[in-house]
Amino acid sequence: MNKRSLGGLIALNVVLLVALVLVSITPEPAYAQLARPEYVMVNGAIRGRGQSTGVYVIELSTSRMVCLFYSSADNRIDIAAGRDMTRDMQAVQNK
Repeated sequence: MNKRSLGGLIALNVVLLVALVLVSITPEPAYAQLARPEYVMVNGAIRGRGQSTGVYVIELSTSRMVCLFYSSADNRIDIAAGRDMTRDMQAVQNK
């Protein structure tokens, strides 16, 4: 190996090391949600079902809510209740 090829390899390694450092240091932007979410899900107690907890699913475009819970007796997911939250909020405001 002659001095010219050794110098070229050293220069190439330095360039590659600098590129690796630049790629590692610059943070990539985080994209959590690109669009508006369509649903929100929250868990909580279900009134009238004892110790049962359910998942409340709210559709944001129509403001409808449904409560789902797991029934271990028949191994399926059941709907406990559904509500139109827009109508409920209007009823509260009119009181």
